[in-house]
Order: sequence, then C-alpha cells, then structure tokens
Amino acid sequence: KVDAEASGDWYTLDWLGYFYDASGGWIYHETLGWLYAESESNSNFWFYDSQMGWLWTGPTYYDQSQSKYFLYSSNRKKI
Repeated sequence: KVDAEASGDWYTLDWLGYFYDASGGWIYHETLGWLYAESESNSNFWFYDSQMGWLWTGPTYYDQSQSKYFLYSSNRKKI
C-alpha cells in the first residue's frame, strides 16, 4: 500500500503500477481506468474492462515499464 496518510486506498505493484481499491472487487488503475478484479492463487488476475471484456494477466505477462500486456478471453464468466 502507498503511504496511507497521504494516499488513502491507493496501492502499487511493481508490475501493475498504481491503482485505487474502490472495494467490492473494483479498482481504478492510473492508466487503464476502472477494472473489476478477481485474483487467482498463483498471483495472476482476471480483470473485467467494460470495453474489452475479460482480460487475464499477472506479473509474468504484464509489465507497464516493458510494454507487456494482457491476454484476452471472450469466454470468461460475466459479472
């Protein structure tokens, strides 16, 4: 978590960057905007984006500093 007194519920992960925990599974990412997040046990995540649908990623697959991206899935369950 980023400094709680200065930043509220903003967090950072080295591979993902800064995001706000809006609770209920929703986050606001500094670049990507609103995403619904579901974590997996192996440090990977499913994100739902209203325009792109379900996206799967994790620290091995996404690194904003190295221009790595999400893997897209149109078969993921709907929220």
